Amino acid sequence: MNETPNSHEVEPFGDEGNVAVIEIQPGVGLVVGDLLPEGLDVTPLSLLDDSARDKVTHAATQALGWANAGAQAAQGVVAARGLVQLDAATVQALKQGATLMQSQGKTLSVLMKNGKIVGHARFVPAAAGTASTMAASLGPAMVMLGIQAELNRLASLSKHNIELTRELRSTIKDGEWSETVGHHRDLREAVETAMRIGAVSDSVWQGVAPKRGELLSQVERASRALKRLTPQLPQKNKDAKERQQFLVEHAEEMIGDAQALVRAVDALTMYRLLEAGNAHARAEQDPREASRRDHLVEVSRQYDDEAKREAREVLRELRVELNVAAGLKANWYAFDRRLSRKNATDAAQLAGILNQMAERLGDATPQYEEPRFEALEQATAPSSLRTVLPWRLSDDERLLGVAEVADTSGIGVGDIGRRRYLAMTDRHLYVMVPREVESDGVVREPIPAESIRYVRVRPGDEKQPPRLTVATTEEDYSFEFGSWAKGSDKRDAAVQFSNLVASRMHLPADEVPVVPPQE
Repeated sequence: MNETPNSHEVEPFGDEGNVAVIEIQPGVGLVVGDLLPEGLDVTPLSLLDDSARDKVTHAATQALGWANAGAQAAQGVVAARGLVQLDAATVQALKQGATLMQSQGKTLSVLMKNGKIVGHARFVPAAAGTASTMAASLGPAMVMLGIQAELNRLASLSKHNIELTRELRSTIKDGEWSETVGHHRDLREAVETAMRIGAVSDSVWQGVAPKRGELLSQVERASRALKRLTPQLPQKNKDAKERQQFLVEHAEEMIGDAQALVRAVDALTMYRLLEAGNAHARAEQDPREASRRDHLVEVSRQYDDEAKREAREVLRELRVELNVAAGLKANWYAFDRRLSRKNATDAAQLAGILNQMAERLGDATPQYEEPRFEALEQATAPSSLRTVLPWRLSDDERLLGVAEVADTSGIGVGDIGRRRYLAMTDRHLYVMVPREVESDGVVREPIPAESIRYVRVRPGDEKQPPRLTVATTEEDYSFEFGSWAKGSDKRDAAVQFSNLVASRMHLPADEVPVVPPQE
């Protein structure tokens, strides 16, 4: 759904249920209003005292522009209800104008009053500026709100990450595993106790305080382990197939190392945020404690961001290859050539683990989006193309059109009629060999759109299918659509795709020769 100009506006408070989910940090929303939305797992604001919760409610309703909510907030009708976790895909959809509707068959964000549906919770993204407005008026209360949001998220992820790792226990030494589980258990218990009593008391903090050195060592070891295979990767521009094979053969190791880093940083972040929460209890009386609290929050955020970036970079290619292998049910997929060949089910299992990790790191799983222009013999793009292409496009690259053609670029008689898939994006023209896509998921290096210098489109007729010639800075290409494109509808589609490519022509002024005037 496209975003409309008013999609982020929140109407004034009225008789019907009115609730907003304000994005206060990536993947975390503050639920505020007169009702608790059905289906959302909302965590109460346990680490904020009554005064701080009242301040959050007042700041949120003011920032939202709910003119009539002030009096109802004073009566306890309108309140900051708590925090909710939103995954990367959900946040992206909401920012594009979607509403929270279905999850595992359950309706989300429905507002019920007297047994009737009276509305839906509104999503207010960070870009709308509401959270910034709240932060300006809340000060320390907003800091503590962020601390609780992050502690809730990490405590929940701790159990999930441990369960994910159980599937890859072969990559972890028993001693390291016991130590990891122990640290996470102790930190989760500290968080749960703090939530239960409403503060990170001295006794809660002192129970985990001695773990600092061990947690720092775990992060350092995990970071070194994650980087050790990178220098062994075959060069990307020399042997794509060898690089692909190396990645899948070391899949378990790489996933295990990345999980170890994420677990270690999560544990260290929980530790630092507990320390920050403990400092917050004395911040009003001692400015140094307030400064220490703010510093700990900032350091924990930097460590978390750096770990995410490091893990994403190492795992990005592996995630692509495993998802492609699983989608194609590729028979080339194997962990180790010395062992019996694994089938695509194994690739699918590890791809699933990686996709869950990617969500944790803030990356949504790419999907094939139907392009505006399609020039195809069948009604839809081949399944192999739909499987492979989303994983081979660059981040945020948008697919504009796909086509099936024959390559007629100066080839010999024996090569006449070589089939090709073409894909035009907002950045590149992809020329793909079907057998490479179908068997190995290989997509050759694309042609940058800015290097397309001239395009000629011959529209064809009932006897001759359309033809397309593309001249680039490096070489020239000639394509001809199949006999299926002689009919009027298919021919129109082929011409429209060709015109899409032609619209990317670009001839810089400095490449146009200047002929001296005749003397």
